[in-house]
Amino acid sequence: MTVTFETHQKKDRLRRRGGAVVDRFVWAHGDFNYGNSMSHVSRETVRWLSKIGAPVGAWSWDGPMEPSKDLPVALQEDLKKSAVVVMDRVKVPLAVWDMLKVEAPFIAAYYMCEGTRVKDGDLARLERYDAVFTPTQFCYRALIESGLKTPVFVWGHGFDHEVFPYVEPKPDRPFTFLWYGDENRRKGYDLFLKAFVELNLPNTRAWVRSPGSGFLSKLTGYYRSNKNIVFDTRVTPPEQLKEMMAEADVFVGPHRGEGFGLGGLEAMACGRPAIMTRWSGPLDYGGGDDMTYWVGTDGYEPAQFDVGVQAKPDYHKLLKQMASAALNAEEVRRRGILASRHVHSHWRWEQKVAEILPILRQLIPQCKL
Repeated sequence: MTVTFETHQKKDRLRRRGGAVVDRFVWAHGDFNYGNSMSHVSRETVRWLSKIGAPVGAWSWDGPMEPSKDLPVALQEDLKKSAVVVMDRVKVPLAVWDMLKVEAPFIAAYYMCEGTRVKDGDLARLERYDAVFTPTQFCYRALIESGLKTPVFVWGHGFDHEVFPYVEPKPDRPFTFLWYGDENRRKGYDLFLKAFVELNLPNTRAWVRSPGSGFLSKLTGYYRSNKNIVFDTRVTPPEQLKEMMAEADVFVGPHRGEGFGLGGLEAMACGRPAIMTRWSGPLDYGGGDDMTYWVGTDGYEPAQFDVGVQAKPDYHKLLKQMASAALNAEEVRRRGILASRHVHSHWRWEQKVAEILPILRQLIPQCKL
């Protein structure tokens, strides 16, 4: 559920600047390459706002951006009439903030977290903005319960339906569990591999798709002798990811904490039901027990990067759900079709980016977006 403008109007917390006309949207980030999930979200937000006809541009504080067919670029002079949203999950240089404060009539933050609380330093920084946008109800609660007084609105991520359409599974191959994403213990790759080996189910394989560095690389050697585990570190264009999905049956994401969890959403879009922890970001899009194999929590532990706590997935339930999926391929296929229909109906990028415009029109008196 998106938090409404009226909810915050009653709190009288809107800090509007000056009466300047706002007629464009600018997304500010230091890096718009495909190196990490925050850069990916930044690119896709700008790209899809442009696709739906919104006057939008990408502005990088790390220097001039290369012109791009699919990514309109904003200049510093454009900031004077823009609603600027800053990707604030990365450190924003003080000089950039000082410049935006002078130039832009409206400045909002896009912020997410994986723990149940927000760091004091982050909280103080977020108080400087006119509004804060965050991708899930989990993040929204963390911000509010941490005491943030700036108006907060839920504005979710999406997926590219051209990159992640429904994909028919390839025939004549082992039943395949897929884990893919950034190499981060928070995403539960260690639990996935441990469970796969312990189950030792016939005619199954585990496919781990990752950059091939960091924490996970330390486990690669330990599991390398298991011929049913595939470590895939190829760098491929986004449009080839559907080929990966055709090789898989189920996405396994026993995460300890997710601000959103794009991997689960993208797999569901392709018709691959997800085995995920019933906790944090994926609750927003994961649907019911008829499409997602939910894994409960078995207590909590300190958050890995934020503050507060993250979940301990129920390992025995993970074993049970993986076994249930592998032993009933028809049920997996049925759930996958439901999951794909669900997310294609509600979570495409063009649908999600459109949600921001009516909020901005209400927040900014002279908004022409």
